[in-house]
Amino acid sequence: MISISVVIPAWNAARYIGDAVDSVLTQSAAPDEIIIVDDGSTDHTSECVREFGSRVRLIAQSNAGVAAARNRGIAAAHGEAIALLDADDLMAPRRLELQRAVLSHDPHCGIALGKQLTFRSEQERLALDSSPPNLSAVRPGYVPSAAMIRASVFGVVGLFDAGLRIGDFLDWITRVQAHGAPIMEMEQVVAYRRLHEGSLSRSAGTQYANLVHRLRGKTGKTE
Repeated sequence: MISISVVIPAWNAARYIGDAVDSVLTQSAAPDEIIIVDDGSTDHTSECVREFGSRVRLIAQSNAGVAAARNRGIAAAHGEAIALLDADDLMAPRRLELQRAVLSHDPHCGIALGKQLTFRSEQERLALDSSPPNLSAVRPGYVPSAAMIRASVFGVVGLFDAGLRIGDFLDWITRVQAHGAPIMEMEQVVAYRRLHEGSLSRSAGTQYANLVHRLRGKTGKTE
């Protein structure tokens, strides 16, 4: 059985981090460890994390950006696979089970990349688990919260570019494709992404959409 480390970078995420961790702890397949990197928060993010006790490992650092925080967590992880999650997002209930199955089935697969759904309110979030997904709302998962990555891939491709404050994951995926590391795009929804003001990745807009289109073109996908 492949061991899994969940890595969550967090900056001023006190409002959301509890929900993110709960979505990991209630998975159908439990991870081997949960690592949260507090990237110099000025709110009570660390205090919220400590409430989970020994179930979560907290690492604190001076503010260096989300990519640097992700890298710090990956470097500290012991799992054979890294499941990324942003602090304001949620895991779909069977995410770890489904993605671990993909990597276990194909030892050559470097990344299991699921689909994503977005939500803006608590009412919308509750609806995600209580009813079948609206297929027209399902989006490609070219986001950290939809990716489970075999740890060995980082040894080949390298870590995320800490100089980027936005788009670091898409930049990394382009390097993965350049190295020819196999990516399995899953049909299942694995990530619930929260849309709110102040989220850097949500502000990428057209830039994000265009890059995803190019990435999917390289894999023969046209969705």
